[in-house]
Amino acid sequence: MLSALIGACYQRLFSIAQKRKRDMNRKKIVVIDDDETTLRTISRILETYDYVTFGAENGREGVELVTRTQPDIVICDVMMPGMNGYEVLLELRNHAGTATIPVLLLSARRDPAEIRHGMKLGADDYLTKPFAFDELLARLIALGEGARRRTVLHDVDLDVRP
Repeated sequence: MLSALIGACYQRLFSIAQKRKRDMNRKKIVVIDDDETTLRTISRILETYDYVTFGAENGREGVELVTRTQPDIVICDVMMPGMNGYEVLLELRNHAGTATIPVLLLSARRDPAEIRHGMKLGADDYLTKPFAFDELLARLIALGEGARRRTVLHDVDLDVRP
């Protein structure tokens, strides 16, 4: 009886360890959007593609969540009350711990000047709403690859003194 209980406990611990190991290899994404339906829809769909998602309903909460979770990618709406997406982007870029995390801005604004503005502020990509989900996924994959290259370049000592 005791050996069966120990075996069950061991099996449960092994299962938890396997899940944690699997979760460590999954990409983490923070989604920041003041529209609860958009936030929930993006998060749920990304989870079906094996991403781990964290959601924030405003910019300030989003910055704190990014700082705490250190995600692989941030998806942030531009038009939010209080701290808008541009301000979130600037806040993230101005702190060493979050400066290199790729940020994809989402907006209903399709004006090329708005898109250029977001990119000039340091956005890695800009997607206009409404969007096809396969387009979002393709951009996330590209951002993940780009982040991997940036990390490698960041870790290389580029001392070029003669």
